[in-house]
Amino acid sequence: MKNKYYLNGKLVRTSERNYMYAITYKGKVIACCGDGEIALKRYKSELKYVTDENIIGYMGKGNKQNNVYLNIELLEKVSA
Repeated sequence: MKNKYYLNGKLVRTSERNYMYAITYKGKVIACCGDGEIALKRYKSELKYVTDENIIGYMGKGNKQNNVYLNIELLEKVSA
């Protein structure tokens, strides 16, 4: 059975997997995680990319102030 996952009232993912957390950057979901420990690990990994000024990643050039745009947020699950 597929579940629908919402963030701030907006559908972000439909999946048979169980997710609980979303990693967001500037309001855009970049990853979904089912466990808090995994979400924190992914957050730290993404934090390196958005703050390292020597890296130009898929989210643009790194900047020390970019860390304020990176968040871990709780997803709302709706069974379909």
